[in-house]
Amino acid sequence: MILKDHEEERKKSAKQVPMQPLNPSRTREMGDYRRILRIKKLSELLGIGISSIYAKLDPKSPSHDKTFPAPVRLGAKAVGWRYSEVMAWIDSLPYSRADLADEHRGAA
Repeated sequence: MILKDHEEERKKSAKQVPMQPLNPSRTREMGDYRRILRIKKLSELLGIGISSIYAKLDPKSPSHDKTFPAPVRLGAKAVGWRYSEVMAWIDSLPYSRADLADEHRGAA
């Protein structure tokens, strides 16, 4: 009986507090290290197709990249990637000559 009363009280208090969507400024407060990117957002961020992402993960693929961040299991059929790991991977990529030329022009 006590457990049932406690459960009813919990449900009442949960109904009184409206759920608010997580906005971008709140995400920054929590820290980007907690963000999870789903495949579509990851594809947009990297500027490559979804099949290219999976090719980077597949050891049998010629496009395999052992440094590419591993997906995190979110559910039985859902995966995502940690934003912080993706950004660290991007930062680890070597600069191209065009990038170096742009930096040099900016410094002059």
